[in-house]
Amino acid sequence: MRPLELALRQMALIGRVPKRKKRPRMPTARFPSAARVAYLRGILGILDIVEATVRRDVLPLLPVILGQHKLLRPDAIELRVDDTGSLTEKSLSDARRDLERRIPERQIQMLAQENALRVSEHSRGELERQIHAVAKIDLFEQTAGLAQHIDAFVADNVRLVKSVAFDQLEDLKGIILRGARLGHRHEEVAKEIQERFGMSRRRAALIATDQVASLNGELAQLRQQQVGIKHYTWSTSQDERVRKSHRAMNDTHQRWDKPPMVDGVPAHPGQPIRCRCQAIPDVDDVLREAGLLGPERSTPSTLGTPSTLGTPSTLGTPSTLGTLSTAPKPGLRSVPPPSKPPPIAVPSSEVPEWMTADVEVLKSEYSNEGINGARKLTLKDADGRRQLAMWKAHEDEVDAQRKGVQLGTYYQREVAMHDLDRALGGPPVVPSTVSRNLNGQEGALQAFVDGKRTFELRVELEELTPVAKLAAEPSVRRMFLLDVIAANDDRHGANALWRRKPHGGFEVSAIDHGTAFPEGTPKRFFFAIESVAFARAMLTLDETSIRELRALSLPRVAAILRRQPGITSRQIRETLARIRSLQLDPEQLARLSQSESPTEAMRKWLGREPEKRGLGRGDLAEIDRLAGARR
Repeated sequence: MRPLELALRQMALIGRVPKRKKRPRMPTARFPSAARVAYLRGILGILDIVEATVRRDVLPLLPVILGQHKLLRPDAIELRVDDTGSLTEKSLSDARRDLERRIPERQIQMLAQENALRVSEHSRGELERQIHAVAKIDLFEQTAGLAQHIDAFVADNVRLVKSVAFDQLEDLKGIILRGARLGHRHEEVAKEIQERFGMSRRRAALIATDQVASLNGELAQLRQQQVGIKHYTWSTSQDERVRKSHRAMNDTHQRWDKPPMVDGVPAHPGQPIRCRCQAIPDVDDVLREAGLLGPERSTPSTLGTPSTLGTPSTLGTPSTLGTLSTAPKPGLRSVPPPSKPPPIAVPSSEVPEWMTADVEVLKSEYSNEGINGARKLTLKDADGRRQLAMWKAHEDEVDAQRKGVQLGTYYQREVAMHDLDRALGGPPVVPSTVSRNLNGQEGALQAFVDGKRTFELRVELEELTPVAKLAAEPSVRRMFLLDVIAANDDRHGANALWRRKPHGGFEVSAIDHGTAFPEGTPKRFFFAIESVAFARAMLTLDETSIRELRALSLPRVAAILRRQPGITSRQIRETLARIRSLQLDPEQLARLSQSESPTEAMRKWLGREPEKRGLGRGDLAEIDRLAGARR
């Protein structure tokens, strides 16, 4: 007897199995977005080492290689190619030997293994959550067959990561030789090499998404079959990126022992390349075998399959929301709604009027780039104009493991960071953000801003733009000041959007602040540019930042944070203490710049207790009063 059937029989004896008509709907499994992001970061870290090695060992030799090629006799074609090829081969061979030393195969194995274990833990937790939701039982983990799947995943991914890291060296050889034959200047060849790096990063993103989805699908099948589940309902990701053939599979009832034909190939969810579909287990199989359900098979609608997204609807009153905000999104845990829902939108003079008014949804696209879910919406306002916005609902949040940052409060921190940005005065860097209630769901609606992420402009930002110029950019200074005040630990390369200014240089917008205002020492700290020189330049606050800090009203900041129920008194207290400490001594951050690791020094500074910031009793008493005055 299978474990699930045995558990259900035992529950039936004590009357704990709910009747079919009362049994709750089976929740959709969540896509392992956190595992995908972590794996992609690991692969990109390896590519960073490859790119740095090529820039150091190969690019400086381009003028010599191409120059010697031009000096040879025009009629000695074979001699020219052979000589150029030998110089290129030597430089790339030196680079490869250095990379094999700096990136040993064991490092790649550990990266793949850690990711496999992360996906395995996610898969186990999802099945337990689904079974517990409908049967209120906990299953014991069965590990038979898991080791083989994980070992195969690790072996295959070591090969894939090595190929994306090392095979591009062969491509670089072809780029250099082709440039020599065509008489290109070394700047043109260097630009083509940089474009090749961009292709490698896109391939890394493909590998991370495809391999995580594939392993997640395999483990879902293995675990479901181990507990006796024979059928499942195919569920897509319910967004615009779903392929037509996969959309046709949505809500269909399938057997694990007979994979359906998808694009002419037998496949289960997660098996086709870049497939983000999920298999919702059908526990009625087991209920029938346990004698707790009649022979009639349940329909997909009783399994809790998600309703279709993307149909036009209206954002305003709950009765006009249609299907947009009620459908569950894959990969995210449902969070219990607050006991007292807020108004439809929080009025604010700091945001455009359309963000708090009734708008029609023309298009909804799920964004799978970060850990927490978001949807890009195309809206039509009351005047018929189209507006773009990002929607982050509290039900779409997943636990980011930040101390004191409770699940279901990330969207509130997005709004708090927006309000803090406006309280500082001057040009803001956080896009307009407002708290809304959409069909009973709370969330943050943020005006969409365009731009390129840090890692997409790494060469221009880190190598071609002087550090002093970047550090003097007002928007960069403002973003850093906000991160310091809010102890924001998530300013990585995907959460800063850069745009070129008309007269040269860059400006930046700051996004994704769901883990801001944590409790105690933050998990990490990022500077906008991964450069020690840039970090040290930023730690010396400029006159504008000091002026804005000293003009910042602690009661106003406390009021901003108190408006968000999920931000605790302790988090408010620590935020106010950071502000007051910097108001009294704005030079203290500059003293951190002399440390060996400014990033680590900054992280520890952010985590200091208010009592250890050199504040007087009067300041501490006022901070305690403001932090404790919760409504």
